Amino acid sequence: MFVAHFLKIVACLFLDTNKTLFDTWVVITGKVPSATSGLDATQPCFVSVNSSGVGTRVLTDSTKTSLDYAFKLSQLPSLGGNRYLYLPYLQDGNIFFSIGSLLGTKELWALDFYTKLNNTTNVYDIILGNPLLPSDQNYYLMYDKIKVNFLPSSSTSPRLSNFNPTAVDFFGLPIYVQLLLGSASSSAAAQSCGFWQSRLSSFQAFESILGVAAPYDQTVNRLWNKLFINYEVPLSGTTVNLRLSSTQAAMKFSIDNPTLPTLFPSNYLSNPALFNEPFNWIDQIWKNFYVKTTGNKLYIDCTTVASPYNQIFFGSTNPTSTPTTYNFEFSSTGTTTLSSQISLPTTSWAFFSGDYTSFGATDQVQKTIVVNLTSAFSSGIFPVSGSASVLSKTFLTNNSGAYYTNNYLQNIYPSQSGPFYDLYAQAIHQGFATNNPTLSAFTFDSQLGQDGITSFYATEEPYCTVTFGDLTSESIVNPYTSTQTYNVHITSIGVGTTVLVDGTPVTAGDTLTNKTSLNNVSISGPTKNYLTNIYFPYPNGIQRPNYEPISGNTITYNTTLSRYEITFVAVP
Repeated sequence: MFVAHFLKIVACLFLDTNKTLFDTWVVITGKVPSATSGLDATQPCFVSVNSSGVGTRVLTDSTKTSLDYAFKLSQLPSLGGNRYLYLPYLQDGNIFFSIGSLLGTKELWALDFYTKLNNTTNVYDIILGNPLLPSDQNYYLMYDKIKVNFLPSSSTSPRLSNFNPTAVDFFGLPIYVQLLLGSASSSAAAQSCGFWQSRLSSFQAFESILGVAAPYDQTVNRLWNKLFINYEVPLSGTTVNLRLSSTQAAMKFSIDNPTLPTLFPSNYLSNPALFNEPFNWIDQIWKNFYVKTTGNKLYIDCTTVASPYNQIFFGSTNPTSTPTTYNFEFSSTGTTTLSSQISLPTTSWAFFSGDYTSFGATDQVQKTIVVNLTSAFSSGIFPVSGSASVLSKTFLTNNSGAYYTNNYLQNIYPSQSGPFYDLYAQAIHQGFATNNPTLSAFTFDSQLGQDGITSFYATEEPYCTVTFGDLTSESIVNPYTSTQTYNVHITSIGVGTTVLVDGTPVTAGDTLTNKTSLNNVSISGPTKNYLTNIYFPYPNGIQRPNYEPISGNTITYNTTLSRYEITFVAVP
């Protein structure tokens, strides 16, 4: 059945062999497309789904959280064992899936996102948290998402929509998407993307590329294995794979959280001490290989850029450029010489993320240069030199058989160094011996012809199926039930704030003894009151539900005193 203005989604619940071990919670976030309401696309929203499976956008405010709109897949209408959902128009959308125990509640197993006022746009943004931060309220959940843009036609033409899982930031669950188009006028073939394999076999495939026993990682301390985000369950001897972080996400986490243990070094390309055979990639490639005096030139196809810049550009690095040295300076090959340049980034993260700002790229020529350069780097094709190797999507896809081989064009890397490409992307794209899934692992994987994005127009009556890979062999972490008791010290409480635990007031300096958790924690200020629970998945602590005014509370384990310590911030 086609329901006008809704994207029909069929969830195939292949979660485990007998479908009795787990349940799946769903949270949908996004923004309101401008053509449907007069609001611009900066207006965030949750999606509320009724008992008929029909979704409605709900605008954010200071009081709403994702838990208000979370639901189980098993609560959706059923036909033939599958579940049905009708999604309204949505921009920059995310459909989050989290796995929990069959009898669990949404307060424990659904993703918990709060809102925060954006002082620039004056709307309440949805704070999606950080899946790499142990104190994040969702850190211990096994979850993943589907990215969705389901857009109405503009006043002049249809707008392209898409619906796909992604691994650009992390991989958590195997999700397989198939897109069918019901419109008789549509000639588009069925599209598919994502992982259909079991979660166990998926992580085994990743281990074959990123693991300490794999032959690819030539770093001294096997850095790439740190991308596995694991949890060691206390007193059980069990280690659970929570998720696999992308390289760029792990680097960005380490840049943003310098006081926490480094997940992946942001100086990976400029620190020879990291490798068994020392090699400084930045010095050798950017400052030596491409420097003007060598004659090596990087050619970039910019013919897709608007005239007069729709030309081939070539460039090299200038050690005396200003205001920064070693800018990559480009000139066009046409009869009228045009120029452009990009900067040498200050961290390796730029090469793994493709971040425009890090390269000083603001116009379309600069951005096209960055897309091609970082795509070539991510896949292992970079560096190249000469007009016979003009970087473009055609050149890259024609050389796809050489992806992730530490550069087949220039034999310049030491054999016991690197790799100097994105090994995480190789694990996603080549972890299986055959029939590798299609899933984006890098921002510009579309430039490499391996993005795994399904595309359609709303007028084509789209119909999507979502299948989850088998979870039979998986252990689900329960961060809410501690296997041991702890002493909990209240370090401080913000001015004007009152804290009660199970109805009993606590003050700064109090120590609560023999606690497995703190339940019914009431945090009150002059005008607001927030009710939460605090759990102790050793050695970290989390609070759920979370709200922006109390998100600054800190819960840490003091190894010297063998106790948890909590600092409560002041609330309004």
